[in-house]
Amino acid sequence: MTYHPHAAKRILIISYSQSGDVARVADSFAGELRIAGAEVTWEALHPRNEYPFPWRSLRRFFDAMPESILGLPPPIDKPNFDPATRYDLVVIAYPVWFLSPAPPVQGFFKTSAAAVLKGADVITISVSRSMWHNASETMKRLLAAAGAYHRDQIAVTHQGSSLATLISTPRALLS
Repeated sequence: MTYHPHAAKRILIISYSQSGDVARVADSFAGELRIAGAEVTWEALHPRNEYPFPWRSLRRFFDAMPESILGLPPPIDKPNFDPATRYDLVVIAYPVWFLSPAPPVQGFFKTSAAAVLKGADVITISVSRSMWHNASETMKRLLAAAGAYHRDQIAVTHQGSSLATLISTPRALLS
């Protein structure tokens, strides 16, 4: 199957946004797709136990690290789309936590709804601090295991050097 971006008419966007950053990026992307004439279905993922934002506690923030890195995601609410529906393109928009896709996104791959990815053309959008871009490699492995065709990656990174990011990230997460 050859992917032709101009031929994509039915598009599914799957996203998770804790702080609202990913939601804004996905909304902008969906808007442009609709302007281009695509029929867009947008599914926001919801973990059964929400992650607070801001974290307001370093302990709470770092408690999410083992699950993020080890791929031990929380259960998520059942997505509302029918996984048997075929889409011309699936877009997965996600934040990066501890160099990994956020646990609720990893949790999606453990649900029966991930069947929508089998044989699907997929574009991913990662939203992260520049030094956390390595999560895209984990996402590529998850997509391959789900039988998807990963066609491209869009990386939306926060501005600033890695050192500035290292200093500003804890401040942003706690307040």
